[in-house]
Amino acid sequence: AKTKQVQAIFENCPGMAGHLELEAMPKIWEKFAFICSTTAVGAVSGPIATQDVIGNTPELQQLWRTCMMEIITLARSYGLKYEDEWLENRVNMLKQAVGATTSCSRDLWAGREARKIKAELPIYPLLEGQKVLGTICNHKGQQLPPQWTKEQKKAEDFKRPEWFICPMSSCILSGGNVEVPAGVQMAWEVELGVVINKACANVSKEQAMDYVGGYCVVLDMTGLSIGFEQMKYGLSWTRNKVTASFKPVGPFMKASQVADPENLTLICKVNDKEVTRDTTKLMKFTIAEQIADASALTPLQRGDILLTGAGSLGKLELGDIVEGFIEGMDSKYTVRAKMVAAKSSL
Repeated sequence: AKTKQVQAIFENCPGMAGHLELEAMPKIWEKFAFICSTTAVGAVSGPIATQDVIGNTPELQQLWRTCMMEIITLARSYGLKYEDEWLENRVNMLKQAVGATTSCSRDLWAGREARKIKAELPIYPLLEGQKVLGTICNHKGQQLPPQWTKEQKKAEDFKRPEWFICPMSSCILSGGNVEVPAGVQMAWEVELGVVINKACANVSKEQAMDYVGGYCVVLDMTGLSIGFEQMKYGLSWTRNKVTASFKPVGPFMKASQVADPENLTLICKVNDKEVTRDTTKLMKFTIAEQIADASALTPLQRGDILLTGAGSLGKLELGDIVEGFIEGMDSKYTVRAKMVAAKSSL
């Protein structure tokens, strides 16, 4: 929608061209692209994202470049010049603009304009988020296998959610490869991911859903033959969960697109064959309860993902293609990944 608005501006500009000096239009749109992109990053990242922070933070700079290229591509389609070196010059300007912001982003965070904005902004977890928190044994009737745990417990025995935590660097985008370390037996789990929309801590259950920006489907890949040995002694779920690429993340869905996140059917396919149908109706702890507990455990940031748990898991082999999706949702929100051997680190 925003691109169409920019396109409409372009279409109303040709009449101005005859009244401007030569090369004026490219200069105007070069400045326009910079202001819009800087404001966009500041608007979604908060007051701390000053221009120098954007320029010196790889994730924010990539988000900024993505915004810039959208406008630059549109400008070029209308025959306007935009040199590649102009973009790199702007990056250098960002890095040197210590403490600078745009007036638009300042207004947004001062609250004057934010109250008028009703559109749901997309969230990019792998760019904006810091971590993934996954619930353990959160489906009613589940129990932890005795051979893997110090104390055998059923879901009903848990008084609050139990978590494992992964850095966002464990995640990959849908369509990528899960790199399996040599000799490791892998398993699939398909889960609903809750995407946080703004920083929070110690949130109450009553306010928790205000911090949900949307959802995604996540393949919570688990190494069956690594990590479980330490769990026999009551230690954490770490080695079998946080290895790089073990968390393929599907496309972001806005909260308004998911009418009832606690009444969804999640389907997993391996090599195009359905292997499970799980339902979020069986969650022991509600999404609100999970957010409240997780935010009490550690501060949550915009883009962080909470995994609500899987009802089942199954073994995988190298070469397998795994898909996870929500029944009834557009297929563009499906998460896919292929199991491949990890590259040797020489």
